[in-house]
Amino acid sequence: MDPLSTDVTASVPDEMPDFVVRHPIIRTAKRDGGRKRTRTSSRGSRRLTEIDQRASKATRRLARAAYRGVNTYIKHRDESKAQRRDGAVVDFVENISYGGSKTVAVAAPVLHDIGEALNTRRLRRQIRNFARNFARLPLVG
Repeated sequence: MDPLSTDVTASVPDEMPDFVVRHPIIRTAKRDGGRKRTRTSSRGSRRLTEIDQRASKATRRLARAAYRGVNTYIKHRDESKAQRRDGAVVDFVENISYGGSKTVAVAAPVLHDIGEALNTRRLRRQIRNFARNFARLPLVG
């Protein structure tokens, strides 16, 4: 399966709305019989497309996390309500904590998704230069 054109509905529960997100396929220049194939996008726009794909992935993950967290809260609220009178009110904080915990657990990889989107050759070069210059500073102490 091509990683740039993925079908999101395969990893989403059945209760989620039906939608499909497809990303454009980016072709690079290759030599075919001495002729150069035309590029479908410039280098700068390819980078922006990649950032857009990773940001979209993070957004989908956050939406899925919120959905699952709310469903977990509702499930625990209904269990509390069924167990005793005013159970949903009495266990409100505990049920919220279950939903919040589920939301955080599902949304945790978002930081990694954002890191992947921002991890560019230029940024790595800047970090190396900063570290090199920082090492040259005389430390007082």
